[in-house]
Amino acid sequence: VKPDVKIFATDIDRGALETAAQGIYPLSIAADASLDRLGKYFFKKGDGYQIQPRIRKQIVFAYHNIIKDPPFPKMDLISCRNLLIYLQGVLQKKVLSNFCFSLNDNGFLMLGSSESVGEFSKSFSIFSSSWKIHRFVGRNNDLTPALLERDPVHFTRKPEVIFPSGEIAREGYDVVLTQIMESCMPPT
Repeated sequence: VKPDVKIFATDIDRGALETAAQGIYPLSIAADASLDRLGKYFFKKGDGYQIQPRIRKQIVFAYHNIIKDPPFPKMDLISCRNLLIYLQGVLQKKVLSNFCFSLNDNGFLMLGSSESVGEFSKSFSIFSSSWKIHRFVGRNNDLTPALLERDPVHFTRKPEVIFPSGEIAREGYDVVLTQIMESCMPPT
């Protein structure tokens, strides 16, 4: 039985979302993706590669301001690479608080190579130090003040869905995602 996977890809840049949702990549991606991967996940269309429809159906692109609104609730994995490094400490704390609100217990947070969970270290364990993947071990008393400071309307607002699409997985990324799925999904 194949797991039912839904990927929510969010950004504050509507133009970037529209481009990504097209799911069309230039022929030059062949330099970064193996022929096997291209054949499995893409088909040639005009002067580029189009993501397979079966993959597009699994991905929802949505406009989202992570500083103001938490992501969707009950997430198993949040990948937020290289955003926190552009934010000051107060905003980093707010964003990490939003992630804690949205992650399931034992869910995963993937950060950029120069990022950390900072003050929220008691709420996470390290799953992969080389890929900066943290496992959310659950809410604790350290999180309560940050969560309670938030305006309650933010807990009910949902990101505005734009449209489905797909993206290329980077080398090695598939291996880590497989490890994550094996650790949190029962065997079939």
